[in-house]
Amino acid sequence: MHINRGNPAQYEVVVDSWPEFKAVLTRPRKEVVKDNRDYYANLHAAFYREEDACRTLLENKDAVDWDKAFQLQGLQDGLYQAVKVMAEARSVHMEPYFYQAVLHPNAAMLCQNQLRSE
Repeated sequence: MHINRGNPAQYEVVVDSWPEFKAVLTRPRKEVVKDNRDYYANLHAAFYREEDACRTLLENKDAVDWDKAFQLQGLQDGLYQAVKVMAEARSVHMEPYFYQAVLHPNAAMLCQNQLRSE
């Protein structure tokens, strides 16, 4: 595993299979989260190519500890519904927060105050 530019947040990357992975989960190392109720420190992010592979990975007790409070972030369709079903099956309270990503058509225009090497 290689995380670009070091690993200051002490995260680890979990995949469903290697090298042909279909789902990726990032999470903090277990020793980083000291309080089981700290869902800010216990932040997970999910990405998948196949929704079923993501479901299987999230249901794996070695991938996600559903006994601890955690955040799960992801932008793909289907993730919310899959997590909702898993949470209901475990009688886990879940609070969804929905965000929309907005991209500027000409991002270079926004970088007017770039650092200059003089």
